[in-house]
Amino acid sequence: MRLDTNFFIKSYRVTTTLISFFIDFFLIYRKFLKKENEQTLRQKTSREFVKKPASEHKLTWIHAVSIGETRSAITVAEIILNKDPNQYILLTTSTISSSEIINKIDNEKIIHQYLPLDVQKYVNKFINYWSPSVCIFMEAEIWPNYFLEIEKRKIPLFILNGRLTKKSYNRWNKFPKFAKKILNIPRVISCQDNETYERYKSLEVKNLIKSENIKYANRPLRVDDIEFNSLEQLFNERLVYIIVSAHDREGEIFLSVHKQLHSLDPNTVCIYVPRHPSGVREMIQLLDKDKISWTKLPSQETNKNEYNNNINFYIVDKFGVLGTYLKLSKLAIIGGSFIDIGGHNPVEAIQLNCPVFHGCYIRNFHEVYRELGELNCCNQADNEEDLIKKIRSYFSNIDRIELTKKNIKNIIDTKRLSVENEIKNILSLKDGDYS
Repeated sequence: MRLDTNFFIKSYRVTTTLISFFIDFFLIYRKFLKKENEQTLRQKTSREFVKKPASEHKLTWIHAVSIGETRSAITVAEIILNKDPNQYILLTTSTISSSEIINKIDNEKIIHQYLPLDVQKYVNKFINYWSPSVCIFMEAEIWPNYFLEIEKRKIPLFILNGRLTKKSYNRWNKFPKFAKKILNIPRVISCQDNETYERYKSLEVKNLIKSENIKYANRPLRVDDIEFNSLEQLFNERLVYIIVSAHDREGEIFLSVHKQLHSLDPNTVCIYVPRHPSGVREMIQLLDKDKISWTKLPSQETNKNEYNNNINFYIVDKFGVLGTYLKLSKLAIIGGSFIDIGGHNPVEAIQLNCPVFHGCYIRNFHEVYRELGELNCCNQADNEEDLIKKIRSYFSNIDRIELTKKNIKNIIDTKRLSVENEIKNILSLKDGDYS
């Protein structure tokens, strides 16, 4: 077993080292696509590091990649700092959009930089420079060279809010001995759902616990009060709903749903938030084809004369403003769930008191949807007709609306406290208690 494991480790290191000779060209190409910039190029190749705090301060390192993982990482950082405000948090990310979220945090104890790629020479320079006391990787982030170097230096490593998709599981399962070695390096992997727990267990991972999804404890998305008040007056008594994270190929579905809802109630207004910029173009083409009046949000960046009661379709064409429109809406339809994408996080809508409707493709957040569904905070629809039927049924039952709002508040308050206690318990273990 040892020979096989060592062979895979050496093969991985050789492969990543060889790839490193071409990384600059790859990053420059991504820069051309506006997915990188000069700072990410230098930091991802360990050519530049952010200024670090004085050496006497304890440093906890947390890594996240995407926007959702970064929000959870910020939650973990704030819980740690509330418990021990004398330390610093190094929060690394991989994408420009996720770094923009961190830059809005007003906390000098949280330091951000981009994580160097998983190449041995970059890894060594990074860890030598920062010398973290504790390392935390969020959700699905498993970087073998980092994990091996962290183990070598005997630094406690945790995976929090762990998520292992079926696709990732199948990939690891092709190299079971290598997987067993790498995935048993963390002292604890807290799993956000039963599927992840069972998949890790099948790979012979030992230090597993089942935990609450950290997303419940994340800060609610920011609300622009000026934009909110302006649109609240404009919409007045109109029935506003929002479609969130709509994917390409879902545009026709959602436009059909809106036309039917609007024909049943002419006061219905849709706020449409595509997952990708291409979704904006797709929906505009569909609306123009059907000669449906539309305009873009935010209103502060659009000609005010475009806003009137004849418009019933609004397209959000800006990043980082979703919170305002969730708060405005009476319900949210979550995209990526009406075609086989796997669904998206419903908690952000729930946190702003917005009940959720979704399709049947929700494997990415299956347990979250199940828990919220049991409390009538989420509603699954199998097709367009079923979605319209369930939306109409929801609005026709005042008692159900009030119960849903009450349940939303209770579940968020309860889950937030549970997440905070679990993270404190995991990270307060002494070295001898990990195994």
